[in-house]
Amino acid sequence: MKPIINRNIIVLTLTLLFIVSVTNQYCFSLPVSEDITQQTGSSTAKNLVSGMEKEPVFQSLPANFDYNGVTCILKDYKGYMWFGTIDGLIRYDGINLYVYEKNPDDSASLSHNSVNVLVEDEKRNLWIGTSEGLNLYNRDMDNFIHVGSTNADLFRLKDSYISTLCSDKKNLLWVGTFDGVNVYSA
Repeated sequence: MKPIINRNIIVLTLTLLFIVSVTNQYCFSLPVSEDITQQTGSSTAKNLVSGMEKEPVFQSLPANFDYNGVTCILKDYKGYMWFGTIDGLIRYDGINLYVYEKNPDDSASLSHNSVNVLVEDEKRNLWIGTSEGLNLYNRDMDNFIHVGSTNADLFRLKDSYISTLCSDKKNLLWVGTFDGVNVYSA
């Protein structure tokens, strides 16, 4: 009988091993064993790993970890690791994991849980492309601004499914959707 191996766990493990080999830093510390919800600003972030007393060392994530479907990874200027998944956005600060999800009762939460792409522009803005819109992370409030989603916005997306993002040196954000390319002056 062949062992069944979850493809998402293999991809996440290989990705983390690559990051370790490039940065000489370990990413995750202990298996996720508790789910502590922290209220920060108007957005809810779940602290999934806490109580660390030692230097973070990668061990593993449990097979039933809800956020194994990683679609994109970004290390921002502060050194935080961001993981876009099919179930939400994860921020790793070296000790704790924080999960950001769409909350229908909170207009400052993600526009959709399925995160397709992450990019940081020249002004250090973090842009999140989801299956239902473009989001700008508000670092001061620890929440999100939905960009191009209302009629009042000067910038209107051709399609809400964001498949790719690119920021250039002129601080233009190139937004790829299934209905074409949009250019946004960030």
